[in-house]
Amino acid sequence: MEPHETGSKLSRWLTHQFDEMTTAWITMDPVETNLYDRPVYVVPHGDYEPIYGSGPAVTVDEGLVICFGHIRRYKGLERLVSVVRTARSEYPLRLTIAGPPDDPELTRSLRKLSRIESWFDLDARRLSDEDLARSICSAELVVLPYEHLYNSGAAMLALTLSRPILLPATSMSRRLRAEVGSNWVHLYNQSLQSEDILSALRSIRDSLSDSVPDLQLRSWTLLGEQFATIYRDCLASGVN
Repeated sequence: MEPHETGSKLSRWLTHQFDEMTTAWITMDPVETNLYDRPVYVVPHGDYEPIYGSGPAVTVDEGLVICFGHIRRYKGLERLVSVVRTARSEYPLRLTIAGPPDDPELTRSLRKLSRIESWFDLDARRLSDEDLARSICSAELVVLPYEHLYNSGAAMLALTLSRPILLPATSMSRRLRAEVGSNWVHLYNQSLQSEDILSALRSIRDSLSDSVPDLQLRSWTLLGEQFATIYRDCLASGVN
């Protein structure tokens, strides 16, 4: 497991020092290798219900696809624009990319594309919670075409707001699909293709009704109890 950005030499050194002082680990997903031979506990990513509730009551805009979050290279955003362009030969999709412009060069490239393509809207800013929720709930599908995926707060926020998501197929996303349901979590293999988006949309239109994703395992009441149990276990075993 590696971070999306490596950071400076100082930050890497500090991270290593903290790693050496760590006596127990809490991860959001199971890890294959325990490098430090210390206890590892798994507590999944929580939902966003305490902040967003069930989201605003807005009409879903058929054919609108959204990708939101910080604008960074590893998220495959230019690829997403290209894939939606190809998919438009079969269905008049529209794309919104929304989020803070962390990568100036990438943002300039996306802004140039948005000026050329009338179906592509770039909202490169930090949205308020209300504006972000409204944008997500307006979309028919949330696509997160990350090149590397360990976990995703964006995926959990979309599900909290009852919007189906399309993710790369990884061990994490397969577990999430098994937990929440294949009608909410759609997966693609290897590189994102136009058919992946079109297939997800067909499935959504055939299967979704007024149901909501089952996120009971992501409740902060439950997660809080899990954290408390871990700390009690560490104290009881003499870990400090």
